[in-house]
Parts: sequence; C-alpha cells; structure tokens
Amino acid sequence: MSDLMRDHRQENGRYGPLKERCQAPSCSQTARTAGYCPRHYQQLRRHGRLTPESEYETSRSDASCACRANGCKATPVAKGYCPRHYQQLRRHGRLTPERERVYGRTSCTVDECQGRHFARGYCKKHYDLN
Repeated sequence: MSDLMRDHRQENGRYGPLKERCQAPSCSQTARTAGYCPRHYQQLRRHGRLTPESEYETSRSDASCACRANGCKATPVAKGYCPRHYQQLRRHGRLTPERERVYGRTSCTVDECQGRHFARGYCKKHYDLN
C-alpha cells in the first residue's frame, strides 16, 4: 500500500481522495462543484453571490418561532409561514381560514347521536340521510 493511500485511509477511514468541505462560511456539507455544496453552488449560479439572508435554520427550537398566521404554532418554512399557510398565500394571495379543515372531530354533530364522525360533521347514518 502506498504512503499516499495509507495517509488517506488514516484520515477518513477509507481509501480514496478526501472529501472537501463547502467554502461557504459556517457550512459543513461536502463540496461537489467548484468547492461548494449543491445549495451554495446554486446560489452562486442564480444570484452571482452567496445569499445567507434567504437561508433559514431547519431545526428551530425557539418557542417564539411560530407561523405568522393567527393561532398557528407550526414551524415556519417560508416568509414566516408554515407550509399550509404559505401555500394558501401562494394559491389565493391571502390566508383563507374559511377553507381550512377542522381536524379532531370524533362524534356526530346531531343531538343525542354518539356515532363516530364520518364526513362533514355527521356519522355514516346521518351523512347518508342528508
């Protein structure tokens, strides 16, 4: 075994060339093209520079980091909104609370009925009657 291969094996635990790290500040991803990881290389291609202002942290543990929509506690992913509210803005140009589903229905909305919720607030029996 050559000295060069032995040195590589000692440093990264396997044969072959060492993987370089991305040249962008505070990025620990493996470089693939021109010394940058795919994310930062695309930023350079599209904008001609690195754009740290458009990046966001994927692991937000801060309790104050929540979706900008009223009452939503989901983690924001774009422009301060969670995926559900961001898609509403993209599709309709505004938040559409009237279109949101109410999750968590467990029983029929008809008085005195204890049937399991099926659709539109009714159990199977009352849904078929309407």
